[in-house]
Amino acid sequence: MVKLQGDFFLLSSYNPALLSISEQQFGNNCKFSLDIKNCHGQSFDNAANMSGKYSGLQARLNNNYISKFFFQMKCFNQFFPMMKRRCFSLVFLLVFHSVQSERFRVLVPDDPIVVTVGDDIVLECQLVPDISLDNLEIRWFTSDSASPVHLYSNGQDRPDVQDKAYRGRTELFKDEFPRGNASLKLKKIKASDGGSYTCFIGSKTYHDEAVIHLEVGGFGHRPWMQLEENNKDGLRIVCKSDGWYPDPVIRWEDGNGQDVTAQSEWEFLKDSRGLITVQSHIDVTSDSVNRFSCFMENRLLRKRREAHVQISDEFFPKINVWLVIFWVVASLVVLAVAADVLVHRKEDQRIQGRSTNNNSTLLCKIGQ
Repeated sequence: MVKLQGDFFLLSSYNPALLSISEQQFGNNCKFSLDIKNCHGQSFDNAANMSGKYSGLQARLNNNYISKFFFQMKCFNQFFPMMKRRCFSLVFLLVFHSVQSERFRVLVPDDPIVVTVGDDIVLECQLVPDISLDNLEIRWFTSDSASPVHLYSNGQDRPDVQDKAYRGRTELFKDEFPRGNASLKLKKIKASDGGSYTCFIGSKTYHDEAVIHLEVGGFGHRPWMQLEENNKDGLRIVCKSDGWYPDPVIRWEDGNGQDVTAQSEWEFLKDSRGLITVQSHIDVTSDSVNRFSCFMENRLLRKRREAHVQISDEFFPKINVWLVIFWVVASLVVLAVAADVLVHRKEDQRIQGRSTNNNSTLLCKIGQ
């Protein structure tokens, strides 16, 4: 039902732009109560209303709209004397542009927002057109919790219904409300804050929402390295670091720059804050090079840490090959000389033995 109030005809519509209804005929008589079945608007809906169904103009009149428009109605009998005793109401649309008459959209960035644990971040959310948010509801929420991340309603924040995990860490920019800025500042980011956030803005009759994605990364501390004995013949190099999120990528290199990660092992442990502690080790033997490097990288943040270790020769004494050869040759020479001396000494003893025998024989013959 559409009613005439004084000289104005009340109509509602979603669209704040001008409804170009150039011609409407509401009946032969001007009444204070008019059934919308008798309302036709040919230039607006291409005569769709004349089919007897609620469509076109009638459908617009029949819906529960936000904005209000007024049509001033006059009987122009004096201007149309040829139309005897017939009253045609020429309708002129006057648009009153106000905040409540706007049909708005909520816009957020398309790309995910990347933030480091411990930092503050602003989740951007903008109302288009940029109408004031003072009398609207602003609700930020995630799919993981029934309680909102932040709620602004009836002109004030509602911390009493806020998710406990976010209490004291959220803030709206109220000085930006007149420009339609519904962005949320999230403070002291935690590893658990990562996920999808919905920015919901609504009035009593209309609402819209958009989803923004937040990715959280933890950039761990510089790794520290130590040497330990292993169960085998050699040493174990341990590389450890904490404060990572998500799990970092680990790589080992030897002193020649060769990737030896396949020879290593590692484990990840989550602490009470949800951050990752990483421990990796690699076993080395005496035939290995004496320098190793450990790298840990957070690919989300595109940052890495590294540490290096130099193994002292005291752990794996290096043998000088030339010195060994020298001593081997020297030993052989000594043995050769010793053998030669021994051989010559035996030869001398044999010669001396023969000489003694010959002298004894000669003395015996002379005595006879």
